Amino acid sequence: MIVLGKDILGKTIVHVDNDEEKAKVKDLLFDRNELSITYLTYEIDKPTDETKTLQEEQRVLDSIAAGGPRNTSQWNATPGIRLGANQMFDSEKQTFFIPAAQIDRMTEKAVTMKGSEKESPAERDDSLSCLFLLDLPVEDEEGEKIGKIKDLVVEEKEKRVIGLKLSEGFWEKIIGDGSKYLSIEGIELWLDEKVIVKTAEKENLQDDMTALLK
Repeated sequence: MIVLGKDILGKTIVHVDNDEEKAKVKDLLFDRNELSITYLTYEIDKPTDETKTLQEEQRVLDSIAAGGPRNTSQWNATPGIRLGANQMFDSEKQTFFIPAAQIDRMTEKAVTMKGSEKESPAERDDSLSCLFLLDLPVEDEEGEKIGKIKDLVVEEKEKRVIGLKLSEGFWEKIIGDGSKYLSIEGIELWLDEKVIVKTAEKENLQDDMTALLK
């Protein structure tokens, strides 16, 4: 089965053993050489030390307010503290990485995992990010623009990226057609500012992403 990367992003991650909901998928990472998925990532809010102090002071104020009039002058001097359900606190984002071996399923309906995630795997720096690639221009070896990356095509069972969904290409100007699909094997170079494909691959653009399956 094939699925688009954007259909994976934003899906709630559920653990198969206990139905625990972790968070929503933030990004999909894959190896630039083997093209296999390395991690799915998700983020949770991690309160800062200052936030923890503010939260504790807020709990005290809430307790005082619930108990009726009190002398609250000692607390009113603390800046940024307000009573009310809409009180917002600063927090930091903490990223977790789910290794490919712990990914159970990735479908348009759900993402399930088994085992445990990692907080900071060192090898993540060698992976390409789905979020980073979105809207990156694609050119051939002669510098002609082929289009922009609008999505990744993923073979779900093999956990492997097999192609790119492209739009805004030369074909739209010629025949007014929509998105095209390019096999990942046609990629020559992954650069920070663009992706370069073999010139001959312009003749191998597909109208249907299922054509990328071999």
